[in-house]
Amino acid sequence: MSERPTPTTADWARRYIETFGLALVPIEPGEKGPKGAGWNKPGGYFTNASKAEAFWSTSPNHNLGVVLGPSRVCSLDVDDVELTRQVLQQTLGLDVDALAEAYPTSVGNPERFRVMFRVPEGVELSRHALVWPNKNDPDDFMRRCKGKVMVSINDHPDIRRAFDSDGFHFEYLDIRYTNTNQRQGKADVTGELVIMNWQPAGLGQLF
Repeated sequence: MSERPTPTTADWARRYIETFGLALVPIEPGEKGPKGAGWNKPGGYFTNASKAEAFWSTSPNHNLGVVLGPSRVCSLDVDDVELTRQVLQQTLGLDVDALAEAYPTSVGNPERFRVMFRVPEGVELSRHALVWPNKNDPDDFMRRCKGKVMVSINDHPDIRRAFDSDGFHFEYLDIRYTNTNQRQGKADVTGELVIMNWQPAGLGQLF
């Protein structure tokens, strides 16, 4: 029994267009995405199966990409699985793992994946990116923590700016740091900043 020949990129290009109606764009060898102006405009991509097959037959080392808009395809690109689970569940009630099991999903890096959907007729979507906060930043930990967090740190304008936009409660204190003999002189008074992710008013203040 003869083995079935391995499909070439040109074969896949024809199938993707004929079967799924995808708009395909060439990607040069060694590149992660298309380069140059106009690749996502009419004339910059292929929607004709014969022309696409002819191109990849003569340029077999080129990869291919899907132009989402004219293909009527939506791509959910999950770069941070943990935070995507949290945000989609809390804001939309969606289970991202269930989506990945139910719909076509591409996985390159095992730490991330991409779920593909066909966009319904009459619906227009645009690209929207969510920039996740740095999980190692203390202000992000304080924001996400469900319990009460208090941080005591040297008062400095940069520290205030780092935390000021997050709605935390600040207390400003005077403090002396010293390990010298107090009878021989006192250390200078410095500022101490106490930052809380909760309001201490209900406890009759703290300081």
